Amino acid sequence: MSAEQALADFNDLFNSTTETVPQNKVEYFNFATSEKQVRSSGFAGCFGVVVAGKQACIVAHMSQTRDAVTAAKDAIQGYFETFPGTLLPSKVYIYAQVELQTRTKAKYSELYNDLFASLEELTESTPILVGYIDPIEACLNQNGTPIPGTSPEKCAFGKLVIKSDGDRVTEPTVQFITIDMQFLEVQG
Repeated sequence: MSAEQALADFNDLFNSTTETVPQNKVEYFNFATSEKQVRSSGFAGCFGVVVAGKQACIVAHMSQTRDAVTAAKDAIQGYFETFPGTLLPSKVYIYAQVELQTRTKAKYSELYNDLFASLEELTESTPILVGYIDPIEACLNQNGTPIPGTSPEKCAFGKLVIKSDGDRVTEPTVQFITIDMQFLEVQG
């Protein structure tokens, strides 16, 4: 599948999803009763967390402040302790703004490291870092000058989608706007 098709498929799935987790909220979704699709968007420096089990997931979207991260960690722990049977085993993702040059070093590293350690201890799974960049960076070259042919109006903020078939057997699909997708959107 081409990168363009992956972006189009992601946007179709995102746009067809009606349940949204807004900024500075943490929500639990049970997949046991039916197909479910959940999304969150507008990531610009924010952190996203997905704890995805076959029967349920926790989705968090938090701003990059100590208070927001602490509140999210507490809420995630509360859901995890209340519904462990539906969340284990789980895959854990942290969606974070990263430095463009490395694509692997999270910005707000102290908060990221704290979140990572907390999730790893709670879930006994190593969180997977999925990075995104500041949308305007997709329009700039490594020297910080605008890339010809790009359009800042099309800059994509970070987005994520979780989809479950509701069968309690199949792992849910967890997708993110990636850095490569961000670059594609500004060139389109």
